Amino acid sequence: GGEGGEGGEGEGGGGGVAEQRRLAAAFVRACRVARALNAVRAPEVGLLLTRLQYGALGPERVVRTLLARHAHLLAARLCELLGLSEMKVAVVHHWGKAKIGGAAASLSDEALLAALAPKLDATAGASHARLAAEALAVGR
Repeated sequence: GGEGGEGGEGEGGGGGVAEQRRLAAAFVRACRVARALNAVRAPEVGLLLTRLQYGALGPERVVRTLLARHAHLLAARLCELLGLSEMKVAVVHHWGKAKIGGAAASLSDEALLAALAPKLDATAGASHARLAAEALAVGR
């Protein structure tokens, strides 16, 4: 009968479930992009992007723009939200270079290292050597 065909159609090749998963993933991505856009549109950030502009620029370029504005914390949070692990390494390195360059002369090298190390250790792929080279270049 008709009932057997209906049940078989829904359970068939899994197309219905696969479609639901695809739609759910698209919805999650859209929500994450909306959260990212809301964050960069905040008055203290002032990066007024439309969804189309965001799509044209791409998330990496938005993060680079935040780095140019020294908005390191927001850039790192966007990387986490959007799953940009390689960009998060770039954010941590940029933050570290800014921290080294802006550190007061009265701050000891050990104190500077103590400020940098936890963030480097917490970020997979972040390089202590890269920031050590930066510190050496500025006489730290």
